[in-house]
Parts: sequence; structure tokens; C-alpha cells
Amino acid sequence: MSYQRVFFWEGELGKSLKRLPKLDSTPPLGLPRKAFELTEAPGELFLYEGALEGLKTAVVTFETLEDARQFQPPGTFGYELTFDPRFREEALGSPPPQLPLSADASVTWAFGALPFRQEKATPELIIITTRNSETPQGAKQWIFPKGQPEKGLSPAQVAVLECLEEAGVRGQVAGPPLLLPFVRENKTDNLVLFPLQAQKIAKTWRESTQRKRDILPLGSVSAPVHGELIVLGAQALRELYL
Repeated sequence: MSYQRVFFWEGELGKSLKRLPKLDSTPPLGLPRKAFELTEAPGELFLYEGALEGLKTAVVTFETLEDARQFQPPGTFGYELTFDPRFREEALGSPPPQLPLSADASVTWAFGALPFRQEKATPELIIITTRNSETPQGAKQWIFPKGQPEKGLSPAQVAVLECLEEAGVRGQVAGPPLLLPFVRENKTDNLVLFPLQAQKIAKTWRESTQRKRDILPLGSVSAPVHGELIVLGAQALRELYL
């Protein structure tokens, strides 16, 4: 059974790209897009048109899940889109207003960590609650540590810092970033998460009086209790990192 991973593609278009017209699609049978053969990995490059003009995705196909786990994205690949439901083919037919078409899109970005602990036989996920001001009517929900871009810090550095401040977790980035939607009220933040393996977990930390923290087995995550964001993050860790 094959496995696919999807990324933003940030390379330069050139004459060397081989067209794959059989994979092109046009309305009403599909979204307007043109297909090319990827040169960096086994798969296809799709250039979207119409309402999605500017969206360029690299779809890499692997023979096994293990091959997918071993894959190191080249420099022309941007954020991973594999687990973001907004980039599924059926969802792209009616894209939301906040959908980013590239990593440079003028949308609301947040950078965060997808923290996990792997000290026991069962891998564990580390999550925190929002503060009262972050969600409607002050209702708290489970999220991952995150923050806004900070001058002088890379996205990965922001993720590491926010994980320490918001969750009391010190760790090391364990893989390339993936994109997930964080929905609150009528707004969706484009959340870029870096898988982060915990090395030290503090008993008290900077925001320990403002948030709850939970460390739970990866298999115990559920949408009704923890929300879609946590479920998607757990799926990414389970399939590609743990």
C-alpha cells in the first residue's frame, strides 16, 4: 500500500519540468490545475489556477510508510500539508478565505511545537489549554504551545521558546514543520508546528498558573475530548515520527 506526503512547493519553474497532461484537471470534473513531474522526489507537482492561483503543491508517493518516514524534504519543499484537512482535494473545491496559498502568503501565522515524550513503551503527547482570553466566552480548549512571529527568531526558535514558556517543556526539534488549522471563534490561524522531543519537563513554569498541561498516551487522544487540532497532531506524530 502506497503512502503520500504533500508539501508547499517553493522551487522555480523552468523548462526542464516535464509536463504530465494526463493528470491535469479542469472544471467541472476537477479543480483547475496543471501537473508536472517532480525532479526532487518520486511524485507530481501541481500548479493550481483560478481561485487557487499561486498554490503549488508537491505530492510525493512512497511504496511503504517506512519510506515516507525516512524522507527528508529538499529545500524546494515548504511546510508539510499532509495532515491539514483544508488541502484535501474535496476541500479545495470551496477554499476558506484564510487558506494560505504559499508560505509567504499574507495571512495570520503562528509558530508552535508538537511536543512528545518517548521515555516509555507508549509514546506520549504533551498538550496545554488555552488561556481564557483565547477562546469564545472564556471556554478553554486543548492546544499545542504556540506564538506569533518574533523579530530576530526563526520559526523553529519561536516554537522552542513557546513550548518552554507555555508548557514548561524543554526539547529538541525532531523534524520539519507541518501546517494545521487552529480554529477559534470565526477566525482560523495557520499554525506551523515543529515536532519536538521533550528532554526536560518542569513541574512549574512561566504560565503554569494560567494553563493546564496534560501528558497522555498517543492512543488515548479523541476528538470529542481534545478537539480536531490535537487529533491531527497526534496522527502526524504516529505516522511519521513515533
